[in-house]
Amino acid sequence: MVIPGQTVVKYLRTCQGFGDAMAGSASLCVVAGVEAIRFAVLEGDDNRCLALGDLRNNTAAVSAGLNEQVRSFSTFLDGACEAVPWLCGPFQRRWIAWEGMSSTLVPPSVMTPGERWEYLSFGHRMEAGETVLYDRLAVPDAFNIFSVPERIREMLASRFGVASLFHYSTPLIAGAVADHHRHQGRQALYAWLTERVLDLVLIDRQGLRFHNRFSCSAPEDAIYYMIYVLQQFGVDPEQARVILAGQVTESDRLVTLLGKYVGHPSVMNSVPDIRPCKELADVPVHAWFPVLNLFRCGS
Repeated sequence: MVIPGQTVVKYLRTCQGFGDAMAGSASLCVVAGVEAIRFAVLEGDDNRCLALGDLRNNTAAVSAGLNEQVRSFSTFLDGACEAVPWLCGPFQRRWIAWEGMSSTLVPPSVMTPGERWEYLSFGHRMEAGETVLYDRLAVPDAFNIFSVPERIREMLASRFGVASLFHYSTPLIAGAVADHHRHQGRQALYAWLTERVLDLVLIDRQGLRFHNRFSCSAPEDAIYYMIYVLQQFGVDPEQARVILAGQVTESDRLVTLLGKYVGHPSVMNSVPDIRPCKELADVPVHAWFPVLNLFRCGS
């Protein structure tokens, strides 16, 4: 039974006629975290988007200990599958990613699989009960090492029937690389914004130059980090192309303030290689950017 008020359906929209019967020929993409589960359903070689959803855990306490987070997520996941029963349907393919704070990129030249815990603990506080995994990125050629509570990994693997789990920054980087091709090699800073976290991905003709994650409590914090990264890489903010995705709209105060310092800020209006059905044509797909790029992560 779901705890009253724990799982909130913030957003759910499907194309006309979508139902359980379509799952067998479609793919499910999910990015799950303690606070939110976002998902998309894609169909066909042209990745026609049939459904988008955003569920929130309104009793989550990210500052709580690992055991408390695991208990909260367990109830949240049960509530998500009860609120949207077809999430656990017989999809043809499933990509599942974990939205955790701990990840780091390591080049193949120094990667030793048996030392991945040490790579991650160098810059992140690790706890007993966490498992360290890694994704292999094609562009750039690197390993993305990340941690996830082992009990949560088991829940996701069991609920969705998947053997592997990705980190959300893997499709975020892959999507930014794919989108960058549309800008004819011009340097671009991609900013993925959630309620308290900012991911920045800087790409130029040479490929990925920078990725890191920052805690933000106000728009001014996010703008400070954006300008700092641009300046560190010798990019004139007045000439910079900054592309925003996540929990942001054109009318947000952050966009207005950013325009005073950055010459070319914009909110992403489409995702490369994704074709929303007509019922989703007006949806802000940038809010599902990592979810909609999970298909780029391989099997």
